[in-house]
Formats: sequence, C-alpha cells, structure tokens
Amino acid sequence: MNINNWLNSATTRLKQVSIDSARLDAELILAQVLDSATSRRMTNVSREYLLAHDNQKLRKQAIFHANHFLNRRLKREPLAYILVRKEFYGRGFIVTPDVLIPRPETESLIDITKEVLVKTVSEKPVATILDIGTGSGAIAITLALEISNVHLTASDISDTALKIAKQNADNLDAKINFVKSDLLNYWILKQVQDDRTVNSHDKFDIIVANLPYVDKTWHAETESPEITHEPAIALFAKDNGLALIKKLIAQAPNGLRRNGFLILEMDPRQIEEVKQFATTKNFKVIDEWPFGLSLQLF
Repeated sequence: MNINNWLNSATTRLKQVSIDSARLDAELILAQVLDSATSRRMTNVSREYLLAHDNQKLRKQAIFHANHFLNRRLKREPLAYILVRKEFYGRGFIVTPDVLIPRPETESLIDITKEVLVKTVSEKPVATILDIGTGSGAIAITLALEISNVHLTASDISDTALKIAKQNADNLDAKINFVKSDLLNYWILKQVQDDRTVNSHDKFDIIVANLPYVDKTWHAETESPEITHEPAIALFAKDNGLALIKKLIAQAPNGLRRNGFLILEMDPRQIEEVKQFATTKNFKVIDEWPFGLSLQLF
C-alpha cells in the first residue's frame, strides 16, 4: 500500500462517519506517523510531502500505527488528542484529554488583551497578568511570548493541567509563574492567613479567563460528538453556564488593582447577562466581541 492508497481509503472511512475534515484529518494522521518513524520531536512531516510522494510505499509498521490513529478518529476522538498537539496563535501546544483543546475563537482574547495593554497600562515598566483556568497554558504562554515587559501568572485547579501547562511553557521557552488555585481562592486565602488587606503590589493589572461556560443542555442539542472526549470540568458550568464566570467577577476586586481589567471569554448568548451582572460588582464594560467581554474595575 502506498501513501495515496492509504489516504484515499482513510478519507472514505472518515466521511462515512460524517467527519467534514476527512481528507485533512487523514493527511495529518499519516504525516504524524511518518514523522514519528524518523524523529521523536513533536513536529509533522508536511502535507506537501505526502502529495509529492504519493506513490511512496508504506511500511507495515507505519500502516499499523496509522490505522490505530484512524480507528480512534473514527470513534470521534478529537484529532488534537490523537496527535497530542494543537496549534494556537501560530504555536504548537501539547494537549491531552486532561485539558481543553484550544479553540480558534480564543485567539481573540489574546488580541483584546494586547490592545488593552497598549491603550491603558503600556506606561508601566512591567504589567502583571493572571490567567485563571489555564489548562494547557495556551493563553498565558502566548501572552508571555507576544508581549514584552509583562509578568505572567497562570493558575488552575487541576494538578494534571498545571503539569501539561508547565511542559508547554518549557517547550516554548516562556517564563510563567504557575499556581494551583480554584479561581482566586489562593490569593483570597493568602490575605486571610496574613490577616491583612492585600496591597496594590500584590494585585494584577489584568486578569484573563476562559472558564467553563457551556450549559449541558446546549451540548445535548448542538455540540459535536468530539466534545464528549474533553474534560467536563473544563467545559460545563451551572446557572446556564455562568456559575464560574459570575463567581470570578464577584471575586475579581480581590485580585485586581484599581482600574484593573477583567477579560472573559463566553458564549455570545451569555454576553448581555454578564454585562448586567458585572455592573453590580463595580465593573464597566470597555469592549465587547462575539465571544467575550473586557471589563474595567472602578
């Protein structure tokens, strides 16, 4: 069997289970397998290579591994978990079923944060940013690499997620301070233990968060089968998906400097409710985009 034979067969089988990206998925699977045969680095043989060498005969071992990955994809396991890799903002991140797969729409959160820094806190020698619920670390690491003169802290409630995020930070040479915390509880508890009101230098200029905001009824109605493979703790929240977002908004004054910013991702249908709730907690809306809000504490 050669490259072209395998790709055609795999594409047909993937289409039969209604995977729209059938050809692309087949190419990425085979490219990963062929690359792994020659290198242990997390890089891929290009798709262009497959097209240019479509008559190349495949070894039995390569066919075996490619079929194994294909069978996992046929069961609707996300391709990112199969390849143990997902691109975000032009960089490759390790992802496993212990962390949420970074979405393209979350890249807007990076752009909004960069704009806030340029417009409001650029005069500071070093701005401080906290990424809450960091997961794979994609947001915090990207901000650290995209912005100069910034100190990044990333937190998560999951030890396993923090381990993956640290590995990604090491791979991409990003300097991040990692903290285990349930939202802002680590910092709030620290204030209580120290029996003091936290000083301004202990707070952050910006808090960013892509928290779980999916309501389980939406999943049942609209989501693809792939979502069942992702960690529920990183996806679903009570109160129509807003329980954690509202809790963070209520906590945020404990972690933000005066006039600091809270930048949140959410579903478009949640934006109006979050705007109304935020105004009751001393926040004003600075910016709005299809998947989120930028809020300022006043």
